[in-house]
Amino acid sequence: MARRHGVIGVVGLGSVGEALLWLLHDAGYPTVGVDREPDVLARVEQRMTARAGRRPSGVRGYTLTNDTALLARSDLVIEAVDEDLVTKLDVLRRLHSVCPNETVLVTTTASMALPRLAIASGRPDRTGGLRLFRPPAVGSGVVPVFTSMSRDDTREAVARLVAELGLAVAPVAFHAGLSATDLVYTSLNRAAAAVEEGVASTDVVEAAMRRGCGLPVGPLRLLDELGLDTVHTRLSELWTRSRGCVFRPARLLSSMVLGGALGRKSGEGFYRYDDAGRALGCGAAARTDCPDLSEAVVNRLLYPYLADAVRLLDRPGTDAAEIDAAVERGFGWPTGPFELLDRIGLDVALARLRRLHAEFPESACEPPAAIQQLVAGGFLGRRSGQGFRRV
Repeated sequence: MARRHGVIGVVGLGSVGEALLWLLHDAGYPTVGVDREPDVLARVEQRMTARAGRRPSGVRGYTLTNDTALLARSDLVIEAVDEDLVTKLDVLRRLHSVCPNETVLVTTTASMALPRLAIASGRPDRTGGLRLFRPPAVGSGVVPVFTSMSRDDTREAVARLVAELGLAVAPVAFHAGLSATDLVYTSLNRAAAAVEEGVASTDVVEAAMRRGCGLPVGPLRLLDELGLDTVHTRLSELWTRSRGCVFRPARLLSSMVLGGALGRKSGEGFYRYDDAGRALGCGAAARTDCPDLSEAVVNRLLYPYLADAVRLLDRPGTDAAEIDAAVERGFGWPTGPFELLDRIGLDVALARLRRLHAEFPESACEPPAAIQQLVAGGFLGRRSGQGFRRV
């Protein structure tokens, strides 16, 4: 592994920050990882060491610290702290005070307007963004974001970093990306509720959604990967703002976050993880007393998710193809919700939603008007050549 000369900093070593730190290390960058929590630093050190395995100590190439002053020699610093405006503004301002004027600052915000952050940083021309839907890995999707104030060399530095980390640029519109994130988080919340209510065990939920929907990772494993606290925070914001019941965090999710079971980054969530971050088995939410109800699980989780996606079309400027692209490229799911609806058949989906709504009136399975109107007009999806998308 050839070492690169430019020092890259990462502030905030949660799910996203730790993943970035490892990618940077693997790409050969001298890296400084900063987090204010000593236990987080110790945990990241333990996992970095375990992942490095038998690599010679001479290629360590990273420093872990709680002191942002050690970023004074960085060419680029990535801010990956919690999705909280006050916290992000404070970090960006501190980075501006300790880093050279030429240092590029990159924020990983998923939901905040970049211009506001860039201006508040004190160096709007040298601030960019990386929108990440999930903790990054080689080949995963990322959306580089800039403002009208961004310099050409800032854009070039971010583009070069994305390429050298092996990330794939995903051309996803901001609002579509945010809508897709809320859609997926709501679906993950339902998966947690299914375990809480005894509908199925953790392993049954995982296996049912992977086999039944072709997902590369089941919903509870994805929750662990994203960070239960990250998903809980976003759902709480949506619940407070809209009072929509679909956004209210499941009691199990809330209790796990309160108990410190945050997923892979804390070593335990719905699964337990070893020092290298590999899943060992079911964790704090394990239940083994549920029958194998794979079809019932898929129906309880898939069809409300599809109905939620259709309701997104009520938002001005929302496009079905853009939502599909955001889900597929951002989260790595094989098929977006509207393409999946067209494959299933809108008439089939409508019939299942009606049955589920009759059985579970409060499960968000009420058939959206758009599906009913399309079916009434003979637009059934692939079988008719037209559904939510043209075939």
